[in-house]
Amino acid sequence: MLLIRDGSSAFLGDSRLSKIVTTVNAALSAAHYQMMIVMVDTDEAAQRIVSLVNGGTADGVILVDISDDDPLMLSLSRSATPVVALHSLRGSADPMSLEADDTRNVLEITNMLTATGRRIICEIHGPYSAPISRLRHLGYRQARGDHYDESLVAVAADWSYAAGVAAMEALLERHPDIDGVVAAADSLAAGAIASLVASGKRVPDDVGVVAVRDLCEASESHSMPPTVPLGAMGLGSAVAEILLKMISAQGEADGHDPIPSTVTWREPAGYLRHK
Repeated sequence: MLLIRDGSSAFLGDSRLSKIVTTVNAALSAAHYQMMIVMVDTDEAAQRIVSLVNGGTADGVILVDISDDDPLMLSLSRSATPVVALHSLRGSADPMSLEADDTRNVLEITNMLTATGRRIICEIHGPYSAPISRLRHLGYRQARGDHYDESLVAVAADWSYAAGVAAMEALLERHPDIDGVVAAADSLAAGAIASLVASGKRVPDDVGVVAVRDLCEASESHSMPPTVPLGAMGLGSAVAEILLKMISAQGEADGHDPIPSTVTWREPAGYLRHK
């Protein structure tokens, strides 16, 4: 059973997450298990799910983008059913937690952008509702060090292209001399690029843009053909592997190191892209 909080926004609008889930499903199917996706949108729904899990309905549970202090996480961590948390912030010792090394990845792409000569580098922070956003922000903050400026950070309302446009507009209003952008998602970067171009700036000549994740649907701005991120597939495979081990062992499995990723220059958009 794969559980997603407020699933309509977290799953349907997130290309990378959908690829992870597809990979998990394929691996579980190969092991003769059927995966169910359950959207948990209310506290009442969460209570029903906990009752079903405790009643033996599921062989295992995968929690997606659910923070460690969420009551659902806390309740299921006490269940006898194997539980794996995907993209959860570390800190809760009970459910097995897996994630890509988002802090290191964002630190790396921010440093690469800085190395191109950019000095006024802003961040389009992912929505507060997603635990992964905090991990990525930490990487940006570590990379900027003494140059970190809270006014150069704008928090996106969601992962959409439109949210990227809105965040970039707010940043340009505060700092019209921005010459670098770190975006928490490709979709946010696409919106940021559109906003930059509309303001008369050239990308990447005037402003360099780096981004994390795969593009969600086709961009309305620059040509940026979507690809399957290696991190997404690796993370999905690791989730399935850990859960199957926990089910077969009827207990805990050894943890995984964060899933490694690579950073490459992307053309023709001309901005750094982490995948």
